Parts: sequence; structure tokens; C-alpha cells
Amino acid sequence: KVFGDPTVFLERKITGARQVEVQIIADNYGTTWPVGVRDCSIQRRNQKILEEAPCAALTPAQDAELRACAMRLAQAAGYTNAGTVEFLFTPEDGRFYFLEMNTRLQVEHPVTELTTGVDLVRLQMYLASGVSLWAPTPPPTIGHAIEVRLNAEDPDENFAPAPGRVDFFRLPAGPGIRIDTGVCQGDSVPPEFDSMIGKIIAHGRTRAEALARLARGLREANVVIEGGTTNKAFLLELLHHPDVQSNQLDVGWLDRQSLTGKSD
Repeated sequence: KVFGDPTVFLERKITGARQVEVQIIADNYGTTWPVGVRDCSIQRRNQKILEEAPCAALTPAQDAELRACAMRLAQAAGYTNAGTVEFLFTPEDGRFYFLEMNTRLQVEHPVTELTTGVDLVRLQMYLASGVSLWAPTPPPTIGHAIEVRLNAEDPDENFAPAPGRVDFFRLPAGPGIRIDTGVCQGDSVPPEFDSMIGKIIAHGRTRAEALARLARGLREANVVIEGGTTNKAFLLELLHHPDVQSNQLDVGWLDRQSLTGKSD
């Protein structure tokens, strides 16, 4: 009635699905790369908590089909530069459902960079300057990478922001660990904006190795916020949960749990 249009849209109710996404990047000369596939199924209230690449729930044929779908969509739209095509995937019947396309890099793009060797930020700049992609297909995906976001928030208070001055700041290093952050000791995490302190990403030959390296990195992380706290203990509890270890997940899984990190 508001718009004078009698059209009614019906959407399928999908339960038990995983959220998977394809990182694409396209030049101005007709070449589109479906660089990699990510699994972002661990979410709290539709906000991604843990992201990994590749998606261990997909067969090689399903991975290839998903990449092809994303590439066709981008080429049909005449899209250039970096973007992310998101889908829901239902493992029981192997079907994909298109969600949306984000016309930018995502927070989780480092897991794709670590498993392909592609510097997506640098490549964006090259494409914007008129350079073409150097091959018809992207580099292969090698190994497994997992990312979590270390935030200034209190899981015991329903994940309320817990900002303050960063009194001590030491993040891990070592084989297979990457840190992306813009915070240092003495800075303040303001209450008005995103509470993310940094991203901790681990890369390994297998998913199990990546999980183990990420857990080690989180244990070694030491961030003290005056008047605040972090979600470190919650993330460690998450990584050690049997369902995460066995990859038995869907987009509603975390909301059904009662993880708080109190065990740390």
C-alpha cells in the first residue's frame, strides 16, 4: 500500500545452513578471479566471530561450483576491483542460496591472503592504476587459515563494550601467526566506535594445525585495558569447543551455546 505495488516476495526459510563467501577480484579487461572461499558460519547475532579459509564443509566440486557462480555474477554485472559474494550453503542437499555482494574487502580477507599468497590490498591499487591480472585463473589455495577478532568487550555482560586505555599490549608472533592491528600501548579504545583491538590470524598445513596455532597465539596475547576487558577467554573457549574442533557448525550454532570464557 505504501508504494502502490501489489507484488509480494516470498523467501525460503533456511535452517542449519553455513555462511560461505567467495573473494573475487576483477580487472578492467574482462578477467575475474574467484580468489578463494571462506567459511563464516560462527556468528553471534549475525555478526561474524571466526572466519576461515577454505571452507572445510565443501567438497572440491562444490568449492569449484561456488567460485564459478560468484564469477558469473560479477561478470554479468560488469564488476571490477575487489568484492565478496556471500551465500548460504545447506550441507544436507548441497545447495547454495545467494545472500548479497559486498563491494569491498571484508574484515576476514587475511585468511584468503594467507592461503593464496595474494596481497589483495596491493592488488586493488594495481588494478585501479590500470594494471591487468597476470593470469586467467587465480593462484591455488594452499593450507588453512583461521581468524578471530580480539575486541574490548565483556562476554560476561552480554558482550557489552568494555573500552578504556590500553595499559599493556603484547600480541603473539611466531610461525603461522599474523597480526593486523592499529592499536599500541598507551592508546585508548573509545566507546563510540568499533571495539576491535586487532585480528589474530593463524595459517597451517591443515585446519587442525591452524586451530592449534591460533589457540597458542591467543594464549600468548596479553592486553590489559584500564577499566575494561577483552574477549580473549571467550575466544579460547570457542576454539577448544568440540563442535568447532570437529567442524559441526551452522550460522545459528553460537547463539545456541552459552560460552562466556569464565573458565579462563
